Amino acid sequence: MAPHLKPDELDFVHELYAKKQKKVLDVYEKLKQRRARRGVAMPHLTAFRKALKGETFKRGRVETRGRKKLLTRKKLQRINTCRKELIKKANGEKEIRWADVLKAARVQVHPSTAARNMQKAGYDIKWRNPREKPLRTQEAEDERKEICSRWRRYPATYWTDTVHLIIDNKKYPIPTYERARRYSKMKKVRGHLRTRGEGLKEGFVKPSTKKHKMNPGAYASVVAGIAKGKVRLWEYLPKGQWNAERAVAMYEGPIMKVLRRTQGVKPFYRVIEDNDPSGYKSNLAKEKKKELKINAVQFPRYSPDLNPCDYFLWDEA
Repeated sequence: MAPHLKPDELDFVHELYAKKQKKVLDVYEKLKQRRARRGVAMPHLTAFRKALKGETFKRGRVETRGRKKLLTRKKLQRINTCRKELIKKANGEKEIRWADVLKAARVQVHPSTAARNMQKAGYDIKWRNPREKPLRTQEAEDERKEICSRWRRYPATYWTDTVHLIIDNKKYPIPTYERARRYSKMKKVRGHLRTRGEGLKEGFVKPSTKKHKMNPGAYASVVAGIAKGKVRLWEYLPKGQWNAERAVAMYEGPIMKVLRRTQGVKPFYRVIEDNDPSGYKSNLAKEKKKELKINAVQFPRYSPDLNPCDYFLWDEA
C-alpha cells in the first residue's frame, strides 16, 4: 500500500496545480517522478485527485480523535462571563444553549465537555426550567391526590375506549405591539443555563400568567377534542367572551357531532373537560349535558399536566 501524501508533497502539488495551472494528470506525473527517485510508490489516481481538490487531507479541520482537551481555569471563567453576557442580552426572550456560549467565548470543545468541566470546577450551571409554579391551595392539592389515586388504577384502555372524548379550550394571544411581543417571547422560553441561586435574577425569570397578566391586543380561541387517540374536534370560536351560552352551543353542535360520528349512538357519553366555571361547569352547561346524556369525568383543579391537550396537543399546535 502506497504511503499517504506528506505535508511537503501537498505543498508541492498544490503549488503546481494552482500557480502553473497544470492538469491533474500532469501534477500526478510530476509527483510520481519525484517519488520514483526515492523508490516510493504512488497512491491511486482517485485518492490523489481527492487530496488535490481538498476533499481529503484537510489541514484546517479540528482534530476530534483522542482524549478531550482540558479546559483551563481562565477559559472556564471566560465561558461563564460569556454566558452571563448572553443571558443579559437575551433579556429572557430566547434560550441560550452551550453551543451559543462556546461560540461567543471562542472555545472549540463539545458542549458536553464544557458542561462537565464547569461542574468539576465548581460552577453549578445546568439546564434548568424557568421559575414558575402553578398556584394550588391545600384544598386543591388534596383534591388532586384523591382523584389521581383513583385514576392510577384504571387500565390504559379506559382512556381510549371508556372515555369517549377529551376536550379543552385554548386562547391563543396575538401580540399587536412591541411590549406584548416581548412578553410572548419570554413565555416560550423553556429553560436557562444557570446556577441554583440565579433563578430569581433578571433575565432568568419567566413571567407568571397569574401575577403578570397582559393584554396582547388580540386573541384566537379554539375548542379541541381528542377521541380514540386522534384529534377529532377543532372548532374556532367567534369573537367575544367565552361564557355559558357558548358552552351550551358547543355541546349541542360540534361536540355532539363528533361523539356520534366517532362513538355512534350510546346510552351516555363519558367526557373529560377542563375545570371552567364560566363555561363547562356553569348551570346552563350542566343542564344541557344532562339533556344530551353527557357524563363529565371529575378533573382536578390547576392540573394542566394531567390533560393530554395541554402536554400533547397545545405544545404541537
